[in-house]
Amino acid sequence: MYIKEIIEILKEINPYIEIDENTELIESEILDSLSIIYIVTQLEDRFGIYVDEKLVLPENFKTIMFINEMLQKCDSEK
Repeated sequence: MYIKEIIEILKEINPYIEIDENTELIESEILDSLSIIYIVTQLEDRFGIYVDEKLVLPENFKTIMFINEMLQKCDSEK
């Protein structure tokens, strides 16, 4: 699971946010389009996975759990 690392990356973007696995990231305006791109590049670098651009959709970044599920799919397709 990638949850801890996702939280670390989100804390790099904004160290003052309080988040957990189910925090609504887009609805709470924690994530915007630029921060999503930043997260994707960080995750690809850290884990050596490729996130297909077709997966970079707002619904895959609603919560940390959604991001985690997307990464697990990407990892299984390596």
